[in-house]
Amino acid sequence: MVAVLVPALWSGELFPWHPALMTVGFLGLMTRGILAAVSFRPLEGHPRVSAIQRHAWIQVMAVSCIVLGFWSIYANKSRHNKPHFVTLHGKVGAVNFGATLGALLWGSLSFKKLGLITRFPERYHATIKWGHRAGAVVVWSLSLVTMQLDLPHPALPGGSLLRIWQLLVAATGVSMMFLLRRQTLPKILLPMSVLMGAVQAPAKHL
Repeated sequence: MVAVLVPALWSGELFPWHPALMTVGFLGLMTRGILAAVSFRPLEGHPRVSAIQRHAWIQVMAVSCIVLGFWSIYANKSRHNKPHFVTLHGKVGAVNFGATLGALLWGSLSFKKLGLITRFPERYHATIKWGHRAGAVVVWSLSLVTMQLDLPHPALPGGSLLRIWQLLVAATGVSMMFLLRRQTLPKILLPMSVLMGAVQAPAKHL
């Protein structure tokens, strides 16, 4: 889709930058960032710290693209005196944009090197990190839904190319959910401390 939009990016209009930057931000960089987060779960020590830093930088680049993508559509509508957040795509997209910023801030809170998480009692650390993981998955999943809500769109290619694009987006979502379920779903849905408590509680009554 980005390749198809490349000629339109230099037309002088801001609109083509919106789908292009959102695609790069969510489907490209954020997907890579989530995969990086999955890969460092079993690591320990310096390799884990390096992997977390790499994950953080990828997500910063992803959110930068998303912010620019949001600005491009907002500025484009303002330029043409069109109302903002009228369509379902626009409303859900605005919620998704806010949630994306929230996930980034939550990730900063979870990043031990910044020292913010140390302001909270250690017993809450697992829950804070779980909140970031769960929130990121929700944000990414919602972005896939948002992409589909405004299709077909007169400013975007239609026909078989559009159908292929929709199928690829859906396949990406299914593949990611399968990967997360197979690799790390228990840790994503609940902090490990909660899981261990649920396992140990029945044992006390044996």
